[in-house]
Amino acid sequence: IQNEVISIIERIIIDRRVHKLKKSTFFSIFADETSDRANIEQLAIGVRYYDLKENSVNEDFLKFVQITDQTALGISSEILTNFEELGINLKNCVGQGYDGAAVMSGQKSGVAKRIRDKYPSAIYVHCMSHSLNLVLTNSCNIALLKNCNDTIKQIFNFFNSPKRQHTLSESIEEKCLESTKKKLKNVCPTRFIERHQTTATFLELFDAVVYALQEIIDWNDCTSHTAIGFLDSILSFPFLISLHTLDFALSYTVGLSRYLQTSSIDLTQAISSSADIIDNFKEMES
Repeated sequence: IQNEVISIIERIIIDRRVHKLKKSTFFSIFADETSDRANIEQLAIGVRYYDLKENSVNEDFLKFVQITDQTALGISSEILTNFEELGINLKNCVGQGYDGAAVMSGQKSGVAKRIRDKYPSAIYVHCMSHSLNLVLTNSCNIALLKNCNDTIKQIFNFFNSPKRQHTLSESIEEKCLESTKKKLKNVCPTRFIERHQTTATFLELFDAVVYALQEIIDWNDCTSHTAIGFLDSILSFPFLISLHTLDFALSYTVGLSRYLQTSSIDLTQAISSSADIIDNFKEMES
């Protein structure tokens, strides 16, 4: 009965969103692949359109679709089939927004190309937020920055145990009285909004981390040797300069990352805002 009720609620929500979409006529598709907790590949499908009633741009998630064929043909077929089942006329589709993966953006046989072959008005635009993440990922492949991120991740894992976390919590209460942070954050490999929060948190709790490692060094077990290695690493000049550089640079891009994910932004605004950040970095270089 519970599953039936959930299915009914899902149907009602989707029907209401499709009804609003049809009133606006023209729309764009956005989709992205993801895995659930059972490692089943799913495709999240949504639409972006101008809501005439609210007089604003709107983005609505429609549904998750289980993907068994992860090729461009398989994914494009699932998108087309599901929109047909929802009664949405894809002749009114004027845009497609995906990441830059070859299967989605390939110019010869990608998902975007296959859909546009059938519906020529559906112009593909690479997700600007994803483009920014790719640029930042490439920039962080510099050896010093990569080592810094790796060290932060290892230290997060090191303190991710009750006994060591308790020691860190006590150190935070003693050394970082004004901080609202109670624990470190893990390094997210893809989302740089999260990456900035991780770096900023580590910098804010740096004194507490140092103090906690010094406490653990005196423990009579194998973790003391690991603590010595971490302490040497984070007190070294290369790590400190990399940490401050990351925090400084990401503090500039985090605002852009958030802005690029707002539903009201358009392509012109995205390009203009990105150009402003580039100009700021060029001024710093000179």
